[in-house]
Parts: sequence; structure tokens; C-alpha cells
Amino acid sequence: MQRRLHWLVAAVVLVQFLTQDVMREALRQVEANQAPGFATFVILTLHVWGGAAAGCLVLWRIRLRLSGRLQIRPLAAHINHAVLYLLLTIMAVSGALHYGAGLGWAARWHVVGKWLLVGAVGLHIAGSLWHAVVKRDRVLGSMLGRDSDH
Repeated sequence: MQRRLHWLVAAVVLVQFLTQDVMREALRQVEANQAPGFATFVILTLHVWGGAAAGCLVLWRIRLRLSGRLQIRPLAAHINHAVLYLLLTIMAVSGALHYGAGLGWAARWHVVGKWLLVGAVGLHIAGSLWHAVVKRDRVLGSMLGRDSDH
């Protein structure tokens, strides 16, 4: 379950990142009292619901961590996961507050959070590669489904 949730969150975050420019343009059109085109509306809807889904998935992951079902041993991994969960939560909440309530400060946090999240994801990927290339342990293999121990 943890592996599936991990990759589902990764896919949702990737879609969110790829749809951000269309989302920004759609919001500009709405603020200018213009109706976005159909494709823009579909992507806007995908981005909004993707943010809600990411928030829910993160809460599920946190619940699994707190229940003891998700075992992460090294301190660096604990810290990286905590930062990822925090940033993903900030992104979901700030996006909802900006889109749903029109709060400008939430939009600014959303932009800052995006770049902090990119950095945290980069560290997460770097850590995975470090496990695979330097430590040569089973961490990356287990997340890719090649090992049943994780």
C-alpha cells in the first residue's frame, strides 16, 4: 500500500507541476471576467481536484506513518518525508485558499511552496539514487517493486 501511495502522490504532483501554467492563465482569465476555453477549463479542473487529491493522499500517508505501518529508519529520511508532507499540505491548503477564497497571500505561499517542494523532491530523488549507487542497498529497488522486503 505504501508503495502505491508513494507513486500515486508522485504522479499527482507531476501533473500539478505540468498544469501550473494553464492554471495560472485560467485564473487570469477568470479575474478578467473572461470564460476560459474548454481545454483550459478541463486542465483547471484537473489541477484543482489534483490538489485536493494530493492533500488527501498526504493525510493518508501521515496516518500510515503514525500507525507504525510505514517504517523509515534513517533520520535524514524521516526529515525529508516530514518536509515533503508539510510542503504538500501547504500546497493543497494554499491552493484551496487562493482558488476558493481568493486570498492573495495564499497565492504567494503557493508559489514559494512550489519551489521549496521542487527542492525537497530533488533531495528525495538524490537520496534514492544515493541508496542505489553508493550504498547499493534495496531501498530504491523496493520502491520500484523489485524487492518484497519493503
